[in-house]
Amino acid sequence: MRFRLPVDLASRTGTLELRRSLHTRDIDVARRRCLTASAWFQDLVDRLRGMENITRLSLEQVASEYFDRLLIEVEVPRRFEPEDFDNDLAFNIEATRERIRALDDQLRTNIYGPEAETAASTLVSSLAGSFEALDEALQLVARQLAAKAHRAQMRYLEHRLSNPALPYVSDDPLFALHREKIVEPPNLQGVGVPSQYACLSDLVTDHLERMERRHLGESHIDETGRALSWLIEEIGPDTPMDRITVESVRAFRDNIRRMDRTRQGRSTTFKKRLTDRTDRQITNATAAKYWGAVRMLFSWARSEGRSPYDPTEHLRFDKHKREERRSPPPFVLEEVRRFISTPLYQGHQSRTRLFEEGDCHERGQKWWAGIMFMVSGARAGEITQLLPSDFHFDEPIPYVRVQEEDETGERTKSVKSAASIRDIPLVPLLLDLGLREFVDRRRALQPKARVFEQFRMGTRGKRSEGMVRFWGDYLRRYGLHKPGRGTHVWRHTVIANLRATGALEEDIQAVVGHDRKTVTSGYGGAYPLSRKHKTLAKLDYGFDVVEALGGAYVASMHRV
Repeated sequence: MRFRLPVDLASRTGTLELRRSLHTRDIDVARRRCLTASAWFQDLVDRLRGMENITRLSLEQVASEYFDRLLIEVEVPRRFEPEDFDNDLAFNIEATRERIRALDDQLRTNIYGPEAETAASTLVSSLAGSFEALDEALQLVARQLAAKAHRAQMRYLEHRLSNPALPYVSDDPLFALHREKIVEPPNLQGVGVPSQYACLSDLVTDHLERMERRHLGESHIDETGRALSWLIEEIGPDTPMDRITVESVRAFRDNIRRMDRTRQGRSTTFKKRLTDRTDRQITNATAAKYWGAVRMLFSWARSEGRSPYDPTEHLRFDKHKREERRSPPPFVLEEVRRFISTPLYQGHQSRTRLFEEGDCHERGQKWWAGIMFMVSGARAGEITQLLPSDFHFDEPIPYVRVQEEDETGERTKSVKSAASIRDIPLVPLLLDLGLREFVDRRRALQPKARVFEQFRMGTRGKRSEGMVRFWGDYLRRYGLHKPGRGTHVWRHTVIANLRATGALEEDIQAVVGHDRKTVTSGYGGAYPLSRKHKTLAKLDYGFDVVEALGGAYVASMHRV
């Protein structure tokens, strides 16, 4: 698509038109995407008209302010092990100098890394502008200033590590360390008397380490870490626990409610995440989770004697009665049929051209991932981490085991909760379709590799990242996507289907790995595999799934 800019914006930006690829050769798909592209262009025009005239001077000003925020990161206390202090210190100094050399190379060649690109976009957005809308010269200036700010940060860090007693002299006047740039932590009553309590940043570090030792879910730890990093940003990293006031914590609680959901996932300051537009604020449930993470920190600190009081103790978090919990709608039977009528399941061009109709019927990793979702109700993060050793086909009831350990007993995987660790029966249709042959083939080729290694695996609480991205795009391609739908839609679909067949709630919970949270549920060992098998046998989509998928496994046709 080509978009012609209005005359007033064309004269300001020096650009007559913009071109954007729709990333498809299919004319029908292109027509649908034209609507999205047109909406993007209109939003861009609105933002361009609302932004101020960005110049090199304005970029230098925001770059200097950005450097101020980088200084706060440097001032966070660093702790080295006393037994290895000299080595740790030398390692940190050398790593900092190596980073400075890398930034010098970027500035010399004008070829910048992802960090500089992201920071440049942040600088422009702080001026209510769009990085893409700038001309190439100003884009280059933004990248240079971002890289220079990070270089100045590293120079200051190197100085603090190697010569902390000497005054710091910057080699770049734009990022000189002025007295007004020293950010003092708030609420320091009685500064002259040292506190006997640890500072906030140290408590947060210890709290997160404690959560990891308790083997809590990685996504839960990451979510807690995000909330507490915002708290540190607002209260100050060096503020002792006995000097954190109820007023400052109350203000933080109120601001959590004002967070802009459209800025989630972006690298920006807490203050820039806030909005007064109620239609863009995060849900009450999300805000309550962040506030719960803050309360957990202060409650733990007080119970351990590391804080004299809990400033959140009497602060309430009122719930919104009318706010509905957003849950993606499950597939109806007609949508299930549409899903397995797509080229991936009815015949595609080749292994790399899965979305074009053809005569290839190979049942590879992407083919099997969708079928596993359809008949197991497992989470994307659980399926993407499966190893060949997790499949047990020679048992009276074949099953796949969701667990944290590999076959050697080493903890190499993660699960959402203790209830997620379970055995899931493999229903007969999976064996008819050739699941055993597929897994045995993967075991023979790469016995230690993940069965579904074609899906990129994210880090920590985002192990399902590659699988979620692929299936989200897949559903959009074939008109099956709705807000909230992704891989989790199958989980909702399986639960809704089993519930419609009359399956007991506790049986459904055992199959999908939901915590039943009763005393009785902890007695008597694991939930019987035979009972879970009977529950999954009730799963019925109203048609013969094996036949709809092309029949039973035939090696000459389906083997990859």
